[in-house]
Amino acid sequence: MMRPVLFMFFISTLVLYPFELLAGTIYIPDDHPTIQEGIVAASTGDVIFVAPGTYVENIDFLDKTLTLQSEAGASVTVIDGDQNGSAVTIKRGQKKEAILEGFTITNGSGTYDAELDRYNGGGLFLSNSSSPTITDCTITANSAISYGGGIYCENRSAPAISNCNIAENSTFGQYSKGGGIFLKFSSPVISNCLIDGNTAVEGGGVYCTEDSSPLITNCTISDNTAEGGVYDDQLGGGISCYWYSAPRISNCTITENWASFGGGIYSGTYSSPVITNCLISENDADWGGGIACYDSWIKFPVISNCLITGNSAAWSGGAIGITTSSPEIVNCTIVGNSAADDGGALHIRFYSSPTLTNSILWGDSAAHGPELWISSTAEPSALTVAYSDVQGGQAAAYVALDCLLVWLDDSIDADPLFVGGDDYGLTAASPCIDAGDPDPSYDDECFPPSMGIGRNDMGAYGGMGGCGWTCWDQDGDGYHDPACGGLDCDDLNRLTYPGAEEYCDGEDNDCDGSIPPDETDADGDGYYVCDDDCNDSDPITHPFAIEQCDLKDNDCDGQIDEGPCLLIEALALLGMVGCLLDGETTTPALVEGGGESGGCGCALYRSQVKSGLAASFFVYLVPVGFILVTKRRVRREKRNTACPDR
Repeated sequence: MMRPVLFMFFISTLVLYPFELLAGTIYIPDDHPTIQEGIVAASTGDVIFVAPGTYVENIDFLDKTLTLQSEAGASVTVIDGDQNGSAVTIKRGQKKEAILEGFTITNGSGTYDAELDRYNGGGLFLSNSSSPTITDCTITANSAISYGGGIYCENRSAPAISNCNIAENSTFGQYSKGGGIFLKFSSPVISNCLIDGNTAVEGGGVYCTEDSSPLITNCTISDNTAEGGVYDDQLGGGISCYWYSAPRISNCTITENWASFGGGIYSGTYSSPVITNCLISENDADWGGGIACYDSWIKFPVISNCLITGNSAAWSGGAIGITTSSPEIVNCTIVGNSAADDGGALHIRFYSSPTLTNSILWGDSAAHGPELWISSTAEPSALTVAYSDVQGGQAAAYVALDCLLVWLDDSIDADPLFVGGDDYGLTAASPCIDAGDPDPSYDDECFPPSMGIGRNDMGAYGGMGGCGWTCWDQDGDGYHDPACGGLDCDDLNRLTYPGAEEYCDGEDNDCDGSIPPDETDADGDGYYVCDDDCNDSDPITHPFAIEQCDLKDNDCDGQIDEGPCLLIEALALLGMVGCLLDGETTTPALVEGGGESGGCGCALYRSQVKSGLAASFFVYLVPVGFILVTKRRVRREKRNTACPDR
């Protein structure tokens, strides 16, 4: 009866945990000289460990679901594609159990598509619903003639890409796209990545098209460029969205990117990105320095709880340029952007109908319409402003005769009273607190970053979306974390912020980059030099320490061996007097066991008296007379024991 049971247990375990049961381990180069030979020899479920070194080869996972992992990390383990195709290929439908971890992937040149005469995916080529896990990798200095210099994903692939550095990759050619990442019919999760310094004609950092719906979260997308090819195609320096793509971009920093249109983000041709809790700053373009929305009126882009600051446009739309599009802009702080011509904050034209709700537009600049510019040479446009604070109000907006500005009564023109500097949090007296839409669906939920009561605060930190900020003024000192555009060097310590008074706590309280030299605790006793530690090299010496009766000022009060130690000293003296009264005229050393060499006097060394009494609670709890009697009895007993012949 046992055999069928054991057999069924084995079969069920095999079904539930096939990879664990079958997994083997292969070491490169110990077991096989190259990574690809290890893959050929491996079975599904195996783990291949790769020792540090540079492996000049092109890797294909074939049809196997396995783990390919470096032993010592990406900095010392390199897959070099040698300009001989994609450095790594995964295209047999592998799922998340296929893992690529801890490599630098470089010098790939892409996989050739004979039908379209293109090379795609310089670093990684993913296709046919392949959705591996890619983590802790550096994907750099790869190139492709057409699409996806760093990573190329197509045909329903959905990899999980995390903790990766995707940098200095490029595509080239007249219509090249996706310098860092190219997505077509693909929806990866890209998290905690740095996408930096990549180049393409369109989508310098990331390009997504044709129903791609990636989740891009907690990433920094910086210093990417859309250039070359046809000028009108230089779209989206950081991210370019096209043709029904719907990326979700959250908690990202998108900064210092460049394109002709949409320096930070470009949303075009029916795409509908949802951009939340992002810092979009210091991007440049000819039109739409921070964001450009073009021809996406069927599906509305949503921009919510974003801080959009310091972007610039050589023509128009310093923060956001809008053409034939109707984005919803909710709970955003748009401040300090500039345009040489029109619309320092918003530039709206050609049959567009955006809405601006619960937002702050302040300190933007342009030759015409520093905050708002609405015009059209063909079809009229309209902007609805509700529960927002706009510098200059309606009077400062430029509105063409055939266009419309709907300015609701609850919008204001009042100094928002930002914290100051580059910190755009609201001070307690700000008129933007509890001034947003009173509908409960807009209510604040997280305090901080919100302030006041439950009603929506205008700006990036108000409303339910404010909860998505991972870097607000958490310590309540009025300054935000640098990741939010703030200047607080420690957002968990309310005593630390720019201009704060220096406290004696070993911290850089005023955020000037230095700690005062007297805020040291070299001996680790919890007290600083500035906190009256009179000896920072002795851990038992500090304020409030217990006196050790060691001829040192242990408690740093300017006195030596005071308190009980003085009593101990007195008792030692009385003990000596007792010896003299007992007829002892000398004070020979007490030698263990007696003996001729040392004699047997009744006097104890001063140090013995002190140590014995310091350890006794009687010093603190009983009258001095009782202690003297006790000491005399102890002295007599020791004398009788050490010198029995007396």
